[in-house]
Amino acid sequence: MIDAGLADQKIHAFFSQPGRDFNHNKISTLRSADRSSLPQPATRTELQAFLDGWSTCPPRSYFWKYCNDKGFFEDAWLVEYRFHPVGQGMLRSGELRQGRRQPFTWIYDCGSVTATTQVESELEDLCTARNAAPGSKPKLDFVALSHFDADHISGLVYLLGLFEVKMILLPFLQLWQRFWIAASSDDLDEDFLQFLVDPVGYLRGVDGGEEATVVIVLPSADAPPSAPDADPPEGPRGEFDYQPMKLRLKTEPVPQVAGSEIPGVTGRRLLEAEFLKVGSVLDIEGLWEFVPYNDAHQTKLCPAGFPATVEPLIKALLAANDPTARKNAQEALKDHYDTTFGGSPLSPQNYLAVPLRRSGVDTCRGIFRDRRDLTWQYGQAH
Repeated sequence: MIDAGLADQKIHAFFSQPGRDFNHNKISTLRSADRSSLPQPATRTELQAFLDGWSTCPPRSYFWKYCNDKGFFEDAWLVEYRFHPVGQGMLRSGELRQGRRQPFTWIYDCGSVTATTQVESELEDLCTARNAAPGSKPKLDFVALSHFDADHISGLVYLLGLFEVKMILLPFLQLWQRFWIAASSDDLDEDFLQFLVDPVGYLRGVDGGEEATVVIVLPSADAPPSAPDADPPEGPRGEFDYQPMKLRLKTEPVPQVAGSEIPGVTGRRLLEAEFLKVGSVLDIEGLWEFVPYNDAHQTKLCPAGFPATVEPLIKALLAANDPTARKNAQEALKDHYDTTFGGSPLSPQNYLAVPLRRSGVDTCRGIFRDRRDLTWQYGQAH
């Protein structure tokens, strides 16, 4: 792949997966290494066969399952978590089951910039597997977006057309943060720009998004939340319970920080969203919890007065009425960010917006960390 001229990011997309520590540094090291003692590389014909085979028959989704010592019966609970192969992007799905209750289902991130059709195919397969009644959509209890880069959200509209989504979980990003993503985007189409202008309003306007509750995760006060208490209340018994699992959460009024929007232009629908109370979790009846964490590190490092200086450039981008004017406005916006932040690691691609830790309510049995240092914890139900 290196000798054939493939870029690092495209190479990375073929080999990054759970349990395999593969990153850009290893590719860079291999580019400059003495490979005389290594096995001979594949021929161009062999490489093309590999690439063709992956595109027509991609690897199976990766998943893990866990149930308690009683097996799949009585009060056993089961967690299934899948990593779907979508090239340069992210699509993960999960289910929580207990006894005979209806499962609790979710999706974390939904997009790709190299394999859009694969995202759609994976979503269609997942939709079919949920076995919805004829004429209805299968239900998803929530969809969470970790951040707003295109490779994590490009399939969201397609997803909303397939599933009945009860809740959409978004990070709160201030206006200047959202438009840093716009300035840095290689392909800033109209839909993506409108999403960044007004995320809640955009989702309300697409098919399937109007009925979902939008919950916004505010910047967290300090470090990521600690592991759950060792002895929480016992979850409901599932042996004879056919009721769906209910998600409980605490909300608070629209925060003052929402005032950073440009009046009448951006963030127009924030009042239609709910805001998760800072420090709280999404709890499933004491059985399981989701712990979102919105890293405020980037906001704290923003120079005083920068949002005011970038606002005229944002307005200029929004007012651009042809491709050339939009490109020029985007370049001016990018130059301003580059001048302000220089070569620092502070960038829209290098911060965590909403990592989402999942955990059972008792002793942790294991930890998995992905390439964005997103921690998933799981354990036996109390």
